[in-house]
Amino acid sequence: MMTNISIAIIASIFLIGCGSSGGSSGGSELIGSEDSGKIDINKIYAMHPGDKVLKDSDDAIIEITHSNNRPDSTIKLLSGEATIIRFN
Repeated sequence: MMTNISIAIIASIFLIGCGSSGGSSGGSELIGSEDSGKIDINKIYAMHPGDKVLKDSDDAIIEITHSNNRPDSTIKLLSGEATIIRFN
């Protein structure tokens, strides 16, 4: 079940076009376009076209925020471990 959810999350990132929302909410800090690497829980990361998120633990839950009027999205790791692979 968790495998299906993680596949759906990763597929959603690709289907929504990935990008950066350019903002943050709830006092969370927006992390920009730095290099690939592990992501921290409860920090908001900008996603850009071609970027990927890889689930590093079975309990990883990732929140995706996307605006229909913009080609941008952000992600926030809610639990577990994950890695961003930046497309440069």
